[in-house]
Amino acid sequence: MDALPGIGHACGHNLIGIAGVAVACAAKAAMEQLDIDGKVVLLGTPAEEGGFGKVKLWEKGAYKGMDACIMCHPAPGPLHSISLTSCLAVIRLEIEYTGHTAHAALSP
Repeated sequence: MDALPGIGHACGHNLIGIAGVAVACAAKAAMEQLDIDGKVVLLGTPAEEGGFGKVKLWEKGAYKGMDACIMCHPAPGPLHSISLTSCLAVIRLEIEYTGHTAHAALSP
């Protein structure tokens, strides 16, 4: 959806789509198992880097009715790092996760 000109999916953008599908499926399964009412929406974002795709989707009403919107983005980083890059979100949230960190290629 937003491959880099002349390079293609060189920075892992091809992983964003399948990661989003996996997260949406897991969120829906957890909601069903825990009897949580709600709807999971999987929304692809064209022109994610520099093309203002999220802004255009916002202006067209794509996010209406959503209580939360999350995205994952692969990135290189140091071993055992939780925060690999800065966030361009309009609102910053600090979230604490517990458990063991792992990444198939970075820190297996």
